[in-house]
Order: sequence, then C-alpha cells, then structure tokens
Amino acid sequence: MTGFLRRGDAVAGRRDRENRCPANKVTPDMNALKSSLRPRARPDDLDTTPAPQAHVSTRGGDAPDLPVSADVSREATQTVTYDPTEPLVLGVFGSDASRSALLRLPNGRTLTVHVGDKVTGAPVVAIADDSIVIASAGIAKRLTIPGA
Repeated sequence: MTGFLRRGDAVAGRRDRENRCPANKVTPDMNALKSSLRPRARPDDLDTTPAPQAHVSTRGGDAPDLPVSADVSREATQTVTYDPTEPLVLGVFGSDASRSALLRLPNGRTLTVHVGDKVTGAPVVAIADDSIVIASAGIAKRLTIPGA
C-alpha cells in the first residue's frame, strides 16, 4: 500500500521535523523573567485620606432623599393584606385592544398574562383597568390590584 501512512509513521515524521527545526526547541528558561518590575513609589504629596461619603438615605434602598410632600409619600407607600394562596394582581398595562396583566403567583414568581392564558389552572376571561377576571370551577372570580 503506497501513498497511505500508518498512524505510527505520521507521528514519527512529525517528531523528526520537530527535532530538525531549532525554532521548535524551547527551553524552560527562555520564557522566564530574569527579574520582575518594581512598582513606582507613591508621591510624597499624595493625599490618602478617604473621600467624604455621600448622604445615605434614611428610607433604605437606593431611593434618594428628596423633598417629598407627606401626601405623596403616604400615597406611594401602601400596606395591604392579601391571601398568599391566591394570585396577586400587580398591575395592568397595554391598550384596550391588547391588555396584559402582571401577577404574583402563590409560589412567588411573577407572570404576564393575556386574555385566554391560564393562571393556576383557571383561564383569564377579562382584563379591566384595575383587575382581571378568571373562571375558577365555572365561577367568575375578580382579582383587583390592591389599593385600587
């Protein structure tokens, strides 16, 4: 069989080429650093005092402290009670022709639904400005946005 190389022949031929070519011979000390660079010293006049901290909000979170009237603050913060075993409507958005609702499910996940989608096994029948209607066991059940 001429023209075909066995595996051992191909490996042997490659080894011969590597041994003949001095550029392929790399010794470990060729790439080693003889000495490392020394970092420059800090200037004598460098100010090392820490910068003053920004004002920290007393309300927590990332909300900045802004002058807010008491009415706005009271309206923006609501405490509601809800049944954690039922879906919670967080908001409704979209046009009248293509309305969607954002829900928090009993397992804590959020879900965007449209009319016809199923929520905990019940189909969404309608989506209004502040609520959705689901058909649970043949009974229409309205879920509203808390505080709406």
